[in-house]
Amino acid sequence: MNILFFTHYSSLYGANKSLLSLLINKNKSEMNFIVVIPEEGPFTEELKKQGINYRIVPFVLNCQTVPVKATFRDWLYVRRVSFIRFFHNVRLIPQLLRIIKKSAIDTIYSNSSVISIGWWLSLLTSARYILHIRELREAHYGIKPDWGNFLFRSHLNSADHKIAISKTVFDYYNLNSNSSIVYNGIEMSDLPEELTPPDSKLFSFGVLGHISHKKGHYLILEAFAKFMQLGHNAQLVIAGGGDIEDLKHKALDLGIQDAVSIIGYVPTDVFFAQIHSMITASQYEAFGRTTVESMLFKRPVIGLNDSGTAEIISDEKTGFLFELNPDSLLEQMLHVFINYTSLDSVINRAYDYAKYNFSSDRYVNEIFRVINQTCDDCK
Repeated sequence: MNILFFTHYSSLYGANKSLLSLLINKNKSEMNFIVVIPEEGPFTEELKKQGINYRIVPFVLNCQTVPVKATFRDWLYVRRVSFIRFFHNVRLIPQLLRIIKKSAIDTIYSNSSVISIGWWLSLLTSARYILHIRELREAHYGIKPDWGNFLFRSHLNSADHKIAISKTVFDYYNLNSNSSIVYNGIEMSDLPEELTPPDSKLFSFGVLGHISHKKGHYLILEAFAKFMQLGHNAQLVIAGGGDIEDLKHKALDLGIQDAVSIIGYVPTDVFFAQIHSMITASQYEAFGRTTVESMLFKRPVIGLNDSGTAEIISDEKTGFLFELNPDSLLEQMLHVFINYTSLDSVINRAYDYAKYNFSSDRYVNEIFRVINQTCDDCK
């Protein structure tokens, strides 16, 4: 079986981490892989290390941000960009068809629902098509498909199989036939052999991931400011790229800049070595990879009671849930801070739950099962 994967970016974040877990375990199957990616980056560096074939083909997404109250001028701009993107991708089809023919590709796998070029190629060839849906696209990112939901629905319906990364995603897109839920997997070998307490004696809350309003960083800052006003001594460690300068200004406005450390992108283990508890406040989270990572690093996680995060955390059993306001988050921060030394049962229960349900081995086996089943069904 020869599979052509499409992934839409070159960084080594959640979607590509999960794809990499699959690719490096190809010895578990009789499959040959080629990855198509728009540009070089950290992900292609890993592909090189693992000896995985890839091709750089500069395709673009088939979706964009549309203002909530779009004017006629906005609508014209959206249509213009949609046409530009469409014709840009159309120009790449002959190159991709040559790759498909030369490599005898029989299955095309899109690693995200924000790209359509894999679907187009499946319509032009006899290749089976698998669509991996990893995002609550419009709700989380505020982006819409270039040619409307009707065409996107056709994209979904014509896929030989759809994979949703959570029940939240499955329900959001109203998936039914030819669909599966496969949770993302974490590479257990990446975990340290011995999980140690945080390096810092000062109690540290942590936030991990891309910095933006949608990820809830500003809500966390407001709650942390209230926490500090109560006279507690702690720090907030924020890791990730994005709107760093805006976040610094917000911390300055709240008067907590000396207690907030924004460290940019760091390896996962380096981040968790610095914190006691992690906070995730992302709205419309499709899955919540950092939530699982926190459990596996034995750091109690405080998560927003919403979508994929609430699907992973069982309140007061494997973590602590809060509602979408600073006071609710403050309540859980105080609970974890005051009772930290007596949270072993929650921490260990969360670790066991995450290790059983979200290992990369489990993920890889489930994806291979879906691929094999899809290929059998299409014979």
